[in-house]
Amino acid sequence: MKSIFLLRAALVVAAAVTVPLRLSAADAAATPVLSAADADWKAFQDAVATKPPENFAALSTLERLQLVEQMYANIQSRGVAFFETYPADPRRWSAVMRLSPTQPRFVKKWETDERGAPVPVIDEAVAAAWKTKCEKLKADMTRATDLPPEVREQLLLQDALTPFNAATAALRNGQKLDLAYLRAKVVSFAAKHPAAASGAALVYTYMNLVAKAEPDRANDEWAFFTSSPNQAIADMAASKSGAAALLKRPLEIAFTAVDGRAVDLKTLRGKVVLVDFWATWCGPCIAELPNVKQVYAAYHAKGFEVVGISLENGGLPPKDTPQQTAERLAKAKKILTDFTAKNEMPWPQHFDGRYWKNEISTKYGIASIPAMFLLDQDGKVVSTNARGAMLEQEVKRLLKL
Repeated sequence: MKSIFLLRAALVVAAAVTVPLRLSAADAAATPVLSAADADWKAFQDAVATKPPENFAALSTLERLQLVEQMYANIQSRGVAFFETYPADPRRWSAVMRLSPTQPRFVKKWETDERGAPVPVIDEAVAAAWKTKCEKLKADMTRATDLPPEVREQLLLQDALTPFNAATAALRNGQKLDLAYLRAKVVSFAAKHPAAASGAALVYTYMNLVAKAEPDRANDEWAFFTSSPNQAIADMAASKSGAAALLKRPLEIAFTAVDGRAVDLKTLRGKVVLVDFWATWCGPCIAELPNVKQVYAAYHAKGFEVVGISLENGGLPPKDTPQQTAERLAKAKKILTDFTAKNEMPWPQHFDGRYWKNEISTKYGIASIPAMFLLDQDGKVVSTNARGAMLEQEVKRLLKL
């Protein structure tokens, strides 16, 4: 999780750097002039969405931490400025949603500990004042009458997730969950908010707890929610129920891999196969990679295969021209092939650049990665969480080694 935090948190300096462009007369005439509010809102959105620099992993720990701090400072300053400058603009609440009472940390300087690791010296007074202000802004938001619909949805979900967050902590501490109570919370939410899109996130959270506490109940629970009055819940349940039905028979996946190889699971019957749903942007996926490579190296010659389904994000806006789409796909494809070459991953990879709408992952209801389907010699799924030490154990068992 630390690597994900650093990677996501390093959305940094690019948002604060403006490169002047020389526009042609025609381009200048065609470029819409933004209002002051729109320009400031765009600056805030850019601060939030800035992508990490390509050399982020090569930076020192101190440099990465400094970039993280600068990113949060940029988001905080632009968000507060927008809120205070445009007190009647409903978008100010979207800005407040992105603010954190604990970020930035307001680092005055960096020192080092006895091991030479960087240690921040925090301006405690400024940090405390910001925490108080941020919490007041968020409290005011709950009483606001001009919330944008998406903010209202987020607040609704935050409130609904309270008992589920407590249940997650309880499960982590080894306590038994009252799934009937949690299920009733989802049912109540669906009845009160039939149009709330956040219902999908709520039922998904509940089902994650079911999968950990009583996995044998999962299929029946998904089937139960297919008749939910909340459309988002019903749609997700229908998708998951359909995926569960698909997993009861031999998996059928066929595609042309990114390197041109023809892949068809039917031709791999008689072998143990790991179908790995992953992406180069997924920290936990990368963390699991050494384990997959180790098992592949040890058992490939004995009948173990790996097939990758990569959820690369081509960033495909619907309004792009065919040429723009092709260029985006080529860029995302190169990221994938460069990564697999550098990390010596010899197995085939599926790529379509559609991110979470990947044609294969959606068919099987994949909503988080890594997702690792281990197939027996008949092509049937024997595990949907073949990670860590369990992967090698299961592979050896299936190969009768």
